[in-house]
Amino acid sequence: MACFVDILGMRNKLNLVDNDEEKLLEIYSILKEFYSNFNGYMIKKHDNFTWPQINLFSDCAYLSVPPYSTQTGFAHSSYDYYGIIINGLAFAQGYMLLHRNIFIRGGISFGTCIYSQNLEVSSAYYNAYKIESEVATYPIIAIHGLSSDDYEILKGLDAYGGERNVGNPNEDILIDLNLPEFKGKKLYMLNYLYKYMLDTEGFINSDNFIEVISNHKKKIIAAHNENTNKRIKEKYYWLGMTYHNYFLKKYTNIEDSLIKDFLINERDFITN
Repeated sequence: MACFVDILGMRNKLNLVDNDEEKLLEIYSILKEFYSNFNGYMIKKHDNFTWPQINLFSDCAYLSVPPYSTQTGFAHSSYDYYGIIINGLAFAQGYMLLHRNIFIRGGISFGTCIYSQNLEVSSAYYNAYKIESEVATYPIIAIHGLSSDDYEILKGLDAYGGERNVGNPNEDILIDLNLPEFKGKKLYMLNYLYKYMLDTEGFINSDNFIEVISNHKKKIIAAHNENTNKRIKEKYYWLGMTYHNYFLKKYTNIEDSLIKDFLINERDFITN
């Protein structure tokens, strides 16, 4: 399994900082915070497994996961291990958006990997990058390469991505929002808002549920309105109208937090 993640907005910041150490440290702190939330999630939930290889640089991260599960001990039965990684990424994505106003886009793919200490070769890396950059181009993390059986098993993991059928069901960690197919297979989206709220807010039973939902809505609308490029604005439009509204309709009857106040027409855009 390989994952490519892009921290949106960092490239533009890097273009402006030049050799300003203070501004570079600010960007460094954002990357570190993403890693700390991903890393911290896994330590908190499962501290006894082979650690994935993760490399962060400038505005993106590569993550590779060896095909091994300490829960099962078998290379081809590693759903629990993959589930931990998927849940950790979704949690970190939700945290960075809701706490730091940082949107994250990424691709995850499964494939055979040949690797040693300093060398890794896999089509999964290429596929993950292509998904992130050319296919699922919205501020989401999309996953590719799952059979229908894989999808059902990963949905059946417990709420923390560990052993199946333990604890609260986590069946909505992967959702189908009709993303474009890639190499003949469906793409599923990591349901980051669901994961974040499940782990921090007790989900729908929380008094903070409305506050979190409203915060999510405001950040999407602000990102949309702050951008002058039509292509970028449309990505935030999709995130609000498709994902945010899907979430509200799926889990609540709250009409007030539905995004229905975007006005998309040509005069709103100043294209580069």
